[in-house]
Amino acid sequence: MNMTIPYSRLQENLQWTCDKACHEHEPILVERGESKNIVLISEQDYASLVETAYLMRSSANARRLTEAMHRPRSEQIAFTDTNELKNAIGL
Repeated sequence: MNMTIPYSRLQENLQWTCDKACHEHEPILVERGESKNIVLISEQDYASLVETAYLMRSSANARRLTEAMHRPRSEQIAFTDTNELKNAIGL
């Protein structure tokens, strides 16, 4: 995490801190003293994390996605329709 702030600073600068998390797409660690810390992230970034976790739940899907990420762009194929794509990934 690039930014860590104490809870008191979050209270003093809530608008600025929320804007920073949203615009820079960087999580902000909020230290709460004796309480457990929290992480502030934008709704968009949270949705992305949830989607990634959902897609990686299936070991077969996780394997296909990982292989695709490591495939050179020169080997990537452009598909003309969804049936062609489904056939290519074995669905």
